[in-house]
Amino acid sequence: MPQQSARATNIIFMILLTVCNAKCFAQAAPSAPTTLSLQQAVQIALHTYPSALQAKALARAARANVSAVSSPANPTLSLARHAGSNTGGLDEDVLLTQTWPLGDLRRQTIHAARFQSYAAQDAYTASRNALALQVETAYYQVLQSQADVRLAQKALSDAEAFASAAGTGFQAGSVARSNVLRSEVALSQAQQALSDAETVENNRTDALHILLGMPLNKKLTLTNVLAYTPVTMQLPALENLAMHARPDLQEAVQMQNAADANLHLARIQNQPNLFVEIRHTPMFRSGGSSIRVGVVFPIIDYGGQRAGEHAAEQNLKAQQFNVQTLQRTIDLQVTTAYNNLQNAQNAVHTFQNGRLQRAKQLLQMVQLGYSKGANTYLELLDAEQAYQTEQTGYISALTSYNVARMELIRAVGGKLP
Repeated sequence: MPQQSARATNIIFMILLTVCNAKCFAQAAPSAPTTLSLQQAVQIALHTYPSALQAKALARAARANVSAVSSPANPTLSLARHAGSNTGGLDEDVLLTQTWPLGDLRRQTIHAARFQSYAAQDAYTASRNALALQVETAYYQVLQSQADVRLAQKALSDAEAFASAAGTGFQAGSVARSNVLRSEVALSQAQQALSDAETVENNRTDALHILLGMPLNKKLTLTNVLAYTPVTMQLPALENLAMHARPDLQEAVQMQNAADANLHLARIQNQPNLFVEIRHTPMFRSGGSSIRVGVVFPIIDYGGQRAGEHAAEQNLKAQQFNVQTLQRTIDLQVTTAYNNLQNAQNAVHTFQNGRLQRAKQLLQMVQLGYSKGANTYLELLDAEQAYQTEQTGYISALTSYNVARMELIRAVGGKLP
């Protein structure tokens, strides 16, 4: 029996040890890279970033406020013991009161709340659009940095090969000392360029991580590429679209409507309220009861209502000027985004229409000439650097185009015609 007990204890110990090792290994193992498309990145940010959640909460609060002001006033019940009698209708112990605003008071209050709710919803849409543009820009910048790092790695590999060949040739007496020095300078430049590119990539990747609420050490594999699809659009049509689709402009218009409703509300504060009162005395015993229906309204304005009307008038003017300012700002934003997109398209065209190919052909010609002794090492190095510069420029042009296209989409309100 003691042997069986010891054997069972050993088995349990081995099971626990295996489980512990498995857990420790799982914790120590690095997390697998996460594949992430541009659309997925935008959706993650829209559902997790605080500014979008804040705007969403404000929109819900505004909708709840509409329900609050649309509901009738709550009845009030007053319970009190009185002393004395025949006090002019004030000796009831139980008083139930219900009031209703007359005239346009309730309607204008609901109008103002509804317009403010519409404005909050438009503000939420504008916040989502702005966040989407921020994420899209960060995503494309990471793609650009990754491509820059790959080019820098290739350039460093070439520089190391050149430096090694120059050193070997110098030892053999076939290469001048100047070429060795030049190759060493090129190698140092390539090393620094790679370090700079990796730093930029790390910073931009961290920025994307923060936008998405992910840990900074989370490995991401971006599935989109720096593609180019030319878009043909006319500026007048884009400007007209923006005036009807920009959520921030719609928000301003709704706030103007709310200010107009508040102005009407301020002007009718002297309209009466209907009230109904049910009175009973004494409390919790049989006694006399009565019902009273009447109206209550202010009869003298000591300046408060006039000041309220003036404040509402000025607020309406401010909202009208805000709408006009936004219209001008949107015109400028659409025009600027359109011009930037046209310029970005032209830049991409220059690379695709032969600029990049010519740099590649030049490099191939110099490489062939160098192999046959017709070109010098310096000429080969210059051709290599020229081609790398053109490749980097093409990547930058593609990034600028994609970002400019996203900026134009947001400038017109979220969608292109």
